[in-house]
Amino acid sequence: MGNQPFDPAQLGGVPPQPGQFPGSPAPGADWAPPGWGSQGAPGATPPGWGAPGAPGAMPPGWGAPPPPAPSGGPGSSGWSGQYPPPGVPSGNRAGKFIAVLLGVVLIAAAVGIPVFLVTRQSPAAQASSLYKKSMKVAGNSAGFHYVSTWTGGGEPVTTYAGNAGQNDGTQVIIEPTDYGNEQYDLLLAPDQTLYFEGNAPALEDELGVSVSTAPGLAGHWVSVQPADGPYEAEQAGMTVASELGITGFVATSTEQVTGAAGAKLTRITGTMPASDYSSGATVRVDISPNSDLPASIVMSFSDGTVNTMTFTGWGTAPSVPVPAGAVAWSTLTTSTPPDGYGSAETPTPGPTPTPSASGVGSAA
Repeated sequence: MGNQPFDPAQLGGVPPQPGQFPGSPAPGADWAPPGWGSQGAPGATPPGWGAPGAPGAMPPGWGAPPPPAPSGGPGSSGWSGQYPPPGVPSGNRAGKFIAVLLGVVLIAAAVGIPVFLVTRQSPAAQASSLYKKSMKVAGNSAGFHYVSTWTGGGEPVTTYAGNAGQNDGTQVIIEPTDYGNEQYDLLLAPDQTLYFEGNAPALEDELGVSVSTAPGLAGHWVSVQPADGPYEAEQAGMTVASELGITGFVATSTEQVTGAAGAKLTRITGTMPASDYSSGATVRVDISPNSDLPASIVMSFSDGTVNTMTFTGWGTAPSVPVPAGAVAWSTLTTSTPPDGYGSAETPTPGPTPTPSASGVGSAA
């Protein structure tokens, strides 16, 4: 039931008193607001309101009293019962909305939800975020199997295949070089000792063994310690951390592609700047959206060389057998190759000196 309208002709010229609306309590005897005096008595109206029934006997603009709070009590319909009623903008309400939005972003970050799912990001920012997430997940893996193939650029095909672990790994390499067709196996034991077994060209290029000594060591295991000259070059790429990641990679965009056997993949495209070791390249990284792990990485260099890497067996740690009877590299007679260990290049012979004109036919 609605409220009864206020009657300005009511005796005393004051707003309705308690008890005049259904359900309101009955007033006590001689009820009046404090300081107004008894109802109907002199002083029953506030000073300045004028005599009952006279102009100005009630506050200007007073109409029907405000409606009661919705049934169910304050807040039952999203309104506290206080003014302003629903639909009227409030600075406090806007502040709460901003606080809630910030809370959602912070919570999303805390639980690992990509920020671009909560706030809008550029395609490049989304691609970079996804690449970093994939490399982080891959870096925490116990291990994986990989195959890396180099083609093009006028060079013969080179293949690396192996199993990378957190602190150990295995690798098989076939690499045509200036020394010959190198073929060798590498084992990185958990104690960080590296074991090498290869043919004569590989022994010359990778370990600096002399041409005369290399044939006798072919097919024998050689142990290499971290302090030995060839260790850094041979150990590179053996572990999970060293096999993953693209130095200077700048991700620019993503797209959905179909991989082998119809697998749905997310492709991250980007670039890698030129360095002292290679020309600049365009890069694409295909990852599985179910695991965020990379399925392949393809780098196409400006000189026409292409490196394709595929990854399988995620979460599988390698098994590294320690060979018995290995010969310590430090006991061998070796020398650093002219272009460094594992350079794959023999020095180019210099031109034959031309005798000076003054020396021709001169007396001794």
